[in-house]
Amino acid sequence: MEAMRQSWGDDRLDGFAAETRQRFEDVDRRLGEVNGRLDRLGDRVEVGFDRINDRIDHLHRSIWILGSGALVTLVVGFAGIIIGQ
Repeated sequence: MEAMRQSWGDDRLDGFAAETRQRFEDVDRRLGEVNGRLDRLGDRVEVGFDRINDRIDHLHRSIWILGSGALVTLVVGFAGIIIGQ
C-alpha cells in the first residue's frame, strides 16, 4: 500500500513540475514580448527627446544671437552719443 501511494505522489509531482515549467515558459515568452514593445517605445521616446534637445539648442543659439545684437546696438548707440557730444 505504501509503494502505491509513493508512485501516485511521484506521478502527481511530475505532472505538477511539468505544468509549472510550462507556465514559466509562457510567462517568459510574454515578458519577452513586453520587453520588445518597451524597447521599441524606448527608441521612440529617445528620438523624441533628441528632437526636443535640437529645438532647445536652436532656441539657445537664437537667444545668444539676439542678445549679442542688442548688446552691440547699445554699445554703438552709447558710443554715438559720447562721440556726438
